Amino acid sequence: MKVEYKIYNPAGNITVLVIGDKYSEEEKKKINDQIMQENKDVEQVGFLSIEEKRLTMAGGEFCGNATRCATLYYLDKANMQSELKINNQYIKTGIENDGNVWCEIPISNHKIENLDKDIYKVKLDGITIVTAKCVNQENDLKTKAKRIIEKYNLDDDAIGVMFEKEDELNNNKFILYPVVWVKSIDTLFLENACGSGTIGLSMVKSWQKNESGKYVVKQKSGEYLQTEIVIEKNRIIKAVLKGKINTDNVKRNIIIK
Repeated sequence: MKVEYKIYNPAGNITVLVIGDKYSEEEKKKINDQIMQENKDVEQVGFLSIEEKRLTMAGGEFCGNATRCATLYYLDKANMQSELKINNQYIKTGIENDGNVWCEIPISNHKIENLDKDIYKVKLDGITIVTAKCVNQENDLKTKAKRIIEKYNLDDDAIGVMFEKEDELNNNKFILYPVVWVKSIDTLFLENACGSGTIGLSMVKSWQKNESGKYVVKQKSGEYLQTEIVIEKNRIIKAVLKGKINTDNVKRNIIIK
């Protein structure tokens, strides 16, 4: 089976988008596994519809960075806006004149809980985000993430544990170390960047202050993602993720064995 795909780099969160989505769940897993095996820096795989502007992740999760990559695939021009279909929802997306690619994050059913000291859970559509203070930022974070998932009995299709610390060089900025587990394809990654986790952390910061806010979050890769959180009547009503995306725009082929 021959598969075409493109590679995108949203702030270091290397993403493959397969062109075409007419595959069974078993075939998607095989495609995901082989692409990741042959491209060691790839952290996630999504599938693009040819018939409409629609993205489906290999594990069925919601992914902010992959949504922005799909935006770049479908629009590919500055100063454009559209809607993408993600998990039966329509997501507003667009490209700004400065090249930033943005998307709104579906948060209509979100819920934020304080699980423990400095540990918060943000329930989003398609993924659950947990934020936790990080002391030794790269000291076996995957093991720490597993412990958090087990301790708080977290069970969702996708769970992101976001270890965060303040950026000592920049006021009101944070550094993120994301670990993401996707149940259906059983992957656990210490990712270089995470859009949904960046949104989750930003929501927690605004929720704590009960104030709208704009945030700049440094990713493990050293690159930055920007967010905007809007609160009305003590409720977060809007969350936007944006940033630059690099791609060579080359179509690649792989033969799935």
